[in-house]
Amino acid sequence: MRILLVGKTGVFDTLAVACGCLNKTNIINCSYFGDLGLENSKAIVKIGTDRMDSELYVVGYKAPEIINTINQELGLLTNINKPERLRVIPISIKGENATWLLTKLANVPLIGSLFLKWAKQRTLNRSPYLLEYGKNLYIEKNVNANVKKDLIFAAKPQKNKS
Repeated sequence: MRILLVGKTGVFDTLAVACGCLNKTNIINCSYFGDLGLENSKAIVKIGTDRMDSELYVVGYKAPEIINTINQELGLLTNINKPERLRVIPISIKGENATWLLTKLANVPLIGSLFLKWAKQRTLNRSPYLLEYGKNLYIEKNVNANVKKDLIFAAKPQKNKS
């Protein structure tokens, strides 16, 4: 299966969420992190493969929900079997509008590099939240049904009535 995470920023906040889905804890090691050329090109970037051999991709788009709708409509028009289809997951991250604005300001000549550094730093500062969001998204959206079977859920211990 192929999974596409669509957020407002492809190689900043959305990339960090994708790393959380793949259980990668250091987003700086990802060669695409903060690549303004990729961000501006709106290219789909492969981040990696999860333990169930699903390929995970990211892309940034100002209205992520539209991409999901288009994908659903294309799925109805084509006869592509389910394992071959692209699963689009639009994500909404708290505070992503500020990062998106910084990436747009990073294109300003002369002072753009300052905004790019700020956008990268903002994502790094928020990385614990973003990685956790990715881990929870992976489980919540049931990216792969077999993953939920492998997870062990803990319950609150019962009180003994003695």
